[in-house]
Amino acid sequence: MLHLAEVFLLNGGNLKQLAPVLNVSYPTLRKRIDALVDTLRALQAADQRQTAIWLQAVEHGEMTAEEAARMIREINGDS
Repeated sequence: MLHLAEVFLLNGGNLKQLAPVLNVSYPTLRKRIDALVDTLRALQAADQRQTAIWLQAVEHGEMTAEEAARMIREINGDS
């Protein structure tokens, strides 16, 4: 899926132009893009659930705010 995302972005997101580049039909490409979007949404939801868990841990004194902040930065790709 990473390759699909890369090619999609490098071709300006035009699916009709992208389908021949990937040697697939437009409907096939549309399904792959939809699957990619679904995967990204699921990953975002998982990150949000994990963030909520860490924040609860802070509220219950099971984790420091600094630890939670570090973990949240990590899942968001921040350093």
